[in-house]
Amino acid sequence: MKALILSTSRYPDGGAETVRMHYIAKLFQLNGYEVIIAARGACTGYKLKDYDGVQYLSLRGSGSSRLNKLIDYMNFTKNTKQILRNNGPFNAVLVMAVPTDSLLFLKRFAKKRDIMLLHDSVEWYSHEQFRLGRMSLEYRKKELWMRILIDSRIKVIAVSKYLEEYFKARKIIVIRIPVIMDVSGMSNKKSVNESKLTIFYAGSPGKKDYLRIVIEGLALLAMDELTKINFVLAGTTKEQLIKLCGVREQDIDLLGDSLAMPGKVSRDKVIEMLSFADFTVLMRSPTQRYAKAGFPTKVVESLASGTPIICNLTSDLEVYIKDNINGIIVTECTAESFAASIRRAINLTAGQRKDMCKEARKCAAEHFDYRLYQSSLAVLISKKEEG
Repeated sequence: MKALILSTSRYPDGGAETVRMHYIAKLFQLNGYEVIIAARGACTGYKLKDYDGVQYLSLRGSGSSRLNKLIDYMNFTKNTKQILRNNGPFNAVLVMAVPTDSLLFLKRFAKKRDIMLLHDSVEWYSHEQFRLGRMSLEYRKKELWMRILIDSRIKVIAVSKYLEEYFKARKIIVIRIPVIMDVSGMSNKKSVNESKLTIFYAGSPGKKDYLRIVIEGLALLAMDELTKINFVLAGTTKEQLIKLCGVREQDIDLLGDSLAMPGKVSRDKVIEMLSFADFTVLMRSPTQRYAKAGFPTKVVESLASGTPIICNLTSDLEVYIKDNINGIIVTECTAESFAASIRRAINLTAGQRKDMCKEARKCAAEHFDYRLYQSSLAVLISKKEEG
């Protein structure tokens, strides 16, 4: 049996979706499939390469200009046809994020050839995320996919309970697989400063993560409290915090030496930096759909590294994050509530912090290692109808 995984994301050196498609490929392998990933990483000359036991190729040409990249994107369906013709036959095709015309082609192709077509559903945007709101093209594309194009002819892997229940209500065959990774292969060695609390966040600034509340909350702390904190904010600059996240410059300045901003770092560097962190932080909207439908990869990476998290409860996090066990729960999405949670973290003993690190790793091993979901994918493959 043979499966093709398609995505416009980079592979193997991309972000969260890259990690997810890699371990879903591993799940297909555990279920007896030969797998090929076709994505848009560095040019491979349309030849198969190997990454960690997974075959892949790039649908991107050798040109690196913006025009070349646009042409490659516009030719995604054409190149997909070439992959199907030259590397098949395939028994299953899994669609990640691809152009809409590619999905429409694949629905026709799969029906004609009796191929199983699947979709990995990991997000559902909120219109509040976009400057043009409901008129945003990206928002409208996602609405079209979620409400019309993803139908009973497609089997779905849902990342959250919210998405799982939505597709079940539409009588679409669905199983839930949260964020997964090779937890057993990740180091959880900690090298933290017992006298000072290191808090870590890594990511590109935007409207999804509420960095404004994090910074405002830290700015509410007294100076003697701030001296006990080292907040490492990787992936952004002061200017981006102000312009993109709405953070006040005076709040950033108030943090002084308690704030370190090393700039953009690679995912491997993020994993390395987690070994020096006592906590990571994540604040998201408790009401907007994107936070209910998605599942934050940052949380799983943090837990897998043995780093507890300070967060409010969105998505399915209440199932996994236990207050004062493997994290500290921020009860309200406000700067005041975040500041109160930071004070709780400051008052923990070194022994309590070490215990929380152990519990964080235990949670990841019990819930997010990809091997745990081999049977879930097997159920999805074999299901004939929902229910």
